[in-house]
Amino acid sequence: MNKSSQNKSITIPIVILCIKAIMVAGMMCIVEKVGTPVVVARREIPAHTIIDKSMVAQTYMMTDIYHDGARNLASVVGHVATCDIPRQAQLRTVDFQ
Repeated sequence: MNKSSQNKSITIPIVILCIKAIMVAGMMCIVEKVGTPVVVARREIPAHTIIDKSMVAQTYMMTDIYHDGARNLASVVGHVATCDIPRQAQLRTVDFQ
């Protein structure tokens, strides 16, 4: 076997490995966006506070989702927290009015 064919036999598996790595990275991005949309607190929100957009974020979860949880920011922003809401907690309909 000459040097050129040795290089080709090494190069092809490396190229295939790189392509697979790129595909896996792309799939991971897609998986992050799959799930149920939920609204979570970006920081602790004290009771009786008017919730503004900077206090909450929409994310996606696969498990441990409250059936009465807020699903979009519009349903939460402008409402008043009825209790203390911990940082990263899902907002539920009982948490605001």
